[in-house]
Amino acid sequence: MADENEKGSPSADEIVDSMAADMGVEDEKVPEDSGDSAMDGLGGIFDVPSSSKRKKKKKKKSASDDKPSKKERLKKKLAEEKAKAAEGDEADDADDAVEAKSEKKASKKKKSSATDELGGVFNPGGSGGGSDIDDIDVGGDYLGEEDLGGYKKGSSTTTIILSLVIVVLVGALGFVVVSFTDIGGDVAALFRGELKERRMAEAQKKKEEWEAAQRAKLEKYGTLNVTGTPIYAQIKLDGQTQYGQTSSGEWRDLHLTTSGAMFQNLKVKKKHTIEVNAPGFKSDKVELTEGMWTGGSSPYSYQKMVSVNLIPESGQHQLEFEQRLDTSDVENEYYGEITINSMPAGAKVMFNNKPLLDKEGNELVTPVTFDKFWVKDEESGKLEESQVNVDTPPDRGHKIQLALPEEKGEYPKYVTALQRRMWTCEWKDGQPPATPPSGKTFRDLCNYKYTLEMDFNALKSYIERREAEKKRIEEENAKLRAEAAEKAKEAEGGGE
Repeated sequence: MADENEKGSPSADEIVDSMAADMGVEDEKVPEDSGDSAMDGLGGIFDVPSSSKRKKKKKKKSASDDKPSKKERLKKKLAEEKAKAAEGDEADDADDAVEAKSEKKASKKKKSSATDELGGVFNPGGSGGGSDIDDIDVGGDYLGEEDLGGYKKGSSTTTIILSLVIVVLVGALGFVVVSFTDIGGDVAALFRGELKERRMAEAQKKKEEWEAAQRAKLEKYGTLNVTGTPIYAQIKLDGQTQYGQTSSGEWRDLHLTTSGAMFQNLKVKKKHTIEVNAPGFKSDKVELTEGMWTGGSSPYSYQKMVSVNLIPESGQHQLEFEQRLDTSDVENEYYGEITINSMPAGAKVMFNNKPLLDKEGNELVTPVTFDKFWVKDEESGKLEESQVNVDTPPDRGHKIQLALPEEKGEYPKYVTALQRRMWTCEWKDGQPPATPPSGKTFRDLCNYKYTLEMDFNALKSYIERREAEKKRIEEENAKLRAEAAEKAKEAEGGGE
């Protein structure tokens, strides 16, 4: 039995040949030695046949050289699979197969290397006679230098251009910052030794800008001068009669004069309406807006002049007015009637600086209408009758003064002048004739009347509003001066 087992078991050479075949190692001819092989020295330990026997086996194996070797079969298989992948949609599967084969090849190569390391024990050729599996060509799946299209490592033209663009942009940005910002100005001033002066100038500029902003927030005030014709026409501002105070402390309503009518401390931002009217003329109205004012170097320095020239109601009114103003007729006098009303009633009337008396010598109070009046002679004490003239000397009309008694309350005193131009012609026939009758003038066809409506309550309210506005303006001025002084102090501190 033992002999049969020994006879049937493969020899050492057969085991080595089998391992070499499994790892894809081609058959190699073993050089003939004179017994110096390491395997020869082992003798019967591994039951290695003699060298003559190995030569016989090699010769026997070489008889089959016509068959393709395992390496050639593998290369052929790889070529077929790559061709198959190029023809159809199974390219990925072919690549996977190639990779699998490559991995299998690498595994076999590793095994072969391990076998090679056995040296003369299992490999008759020693370490230099190992497998030549490394020579297998796995195809053209790997890039070579010819596939790179002449590409060389280094900076491309695009990279260089982008770098230049970035440099130019950075330079331009730096130029803008230096040229058009405070940073550039500060740097330049620092090199010139003018940085302190620059800071002081900036502080002064900020102060002026702040003052300008404060002035813009404040209300603006101006003085309005209204001129035009006819003089002594009545003026209303924003629908109300305007008053002014005389040197004697009395208050008078404002009319057009040869030098104009002045209205002070008007709010520039507010729209104002100026209305002018006179007897025998068509009234006129003018609107004043902010953009029409001039000047304005300070919030209280605005100025505006408005000229209003009224047009007569008709040609007859124009002729009557001219005849009334004619001073060449000194022989013929004409007279008129005066009506005075006051609120409250009971105001004492002074006419041409004397108390207005009736024919009994009693003082008249409002309301009163008269075309005659009596004046007591200071020496004799007698009453003298007089009529109210229309044709008073130019610019020297009748003086009318009104004053409420103390029991009525605390009210201001009022004064006005009744000038020749201020009379109203009421036509005797109710309408002006085309031409006056023979030997007469349009002046002869008129009943001249003058009506005074004096509202002491309105005058009192007007004065109170005026005083309140004056006080407010003074307080705003004081506040503005204080803030300006404080700002100037801060600016000086910042400049230091």
